[in-house]
Amino acid sequence: MFVTHQISVLLSTMTLTVALFGVAYCLTQRRHRQVFQVLSLFLTAEAFTVLGVSLTPAFTGLQVKLVLHAFWLVGIASVAPLLWLYVCSLTSPVPLRVAELKWHAILPLIGGLAFVWILFLPAEVRLGLLPDPDRIQGPQDYFTGRTYELVFLIVPFQWAFYLTAITRRLLRYRSRLKDFFASTEQHEMRWISVVVLLYSGYWAINVGSLIYELATWKIGLIQVIEAFYGLILISVIALWGLRQRRPIDRDTPASETRTPRYSKSALTKDMSQKIAGQLRNAMARDALYLDPNLSLWSLAKHIQVPSKYVTQTLNEEIGESFFDFVSRHRIEAAVARLDNDDATILSIAYDVGFNSRSSFYSAFKKVMRMTPTAYRKANR
Repeated sequence: MFVTHQISVLLSTMTLTVALFGVAYCLTQRRHRQVFQVLSLFLTAEAFTVLGVSLTPAFTGLQVKLVLHAFWLVGIASVAPLLWLYVCSLTSPVPLRVAELKWHAILPLIGGLAFVWILFLPAEVRLGLLPDPDRIQGPQDYFTGRTYELVFLIVPFQWAFYLTAITRRLLRYRSRLKDFFASTEQHEMRWISVVVLLYSGYWAINVGSLIYELATWKIGLIQVIEAFYGLILISVIALWGLRQRRPIDRDTPASETRTPRYSKSALTKDMSQKIAGQLRNAMARDALYLDPNLSLWSLAKHIQVPSKYVTQTLNEEIGESFFDFVSRHRIEAAVARLDNDDATILSIAYDVGFNSRSSFYSAFKKVMRMTPTAYRKANR
């Protein structure tokens, strides 16, 4: 038990170090400030959750340990809402408004109140909340000593709610990307989906750890696994989060990032038809689709038309999203290559502007109703 506890302390200390380094880095950033501010709050909350385990060996007083566990209360209640808020700040083109997010602070506020409540309890009552583990004789003593933690058995349900909300928001965001980018892979933030899966597993381990403690009244190998898993999780978030920038820049007008409504648009039918011709020429004559990083804004700049008019024309006059419009021209170019060229399918995919084999196959099948391999075989 002593060895497993020491390993848990080491891993938690490493997690704390990674989290605090991430906080320090976030506070030095000037661009996308809100994104990094929210990430720093999230990493601070994660640091609170491991603070008690990391610092416990340095303190022998039960009152100090109780304060450290109170920090855990605040952290564990805040991590899920802050992760959701971080994802929202990344996927929103404009700064989030605090007034819209008030109810997400309910559980963190409860954790903070519990923290204050613990601090102002009489000393003998506080000591009763956290008895010396060596004096725990059975379940009754265990429940007495961890009552304030058991109250937060609601936290896994909180996580289930927020992980679901994060997944739904990512799906909507990835669908919206097709209005702005011809190749969406590098903007989809797939690493956040990995984090969602990791957190799902992390909470499964946490529940298993709690059940083990309640059954045996001691720390075991499962807490070492939990600590190691936590280190991996925070390292992944720090590694990717500190490099991640908002894909749809905050300077983008909010009206361009939502479903277009054109009742008050100044774009006339004649203007729309003219822009549609310019867009087709940009693809057929100038071959802009060959640029794998082509965006709505770069296309609008090329034809010297406001991007909002380009979006309106694509939706109303041409009847396609920006992504589908560019993909169709890429597929047409790929079909010509498949008919007359012996180059590999992957080489052709990259040549016509796609960034990956999977996106090429998906777009090709959508347009041609068959895979590139099947098309080549059928036409040779």
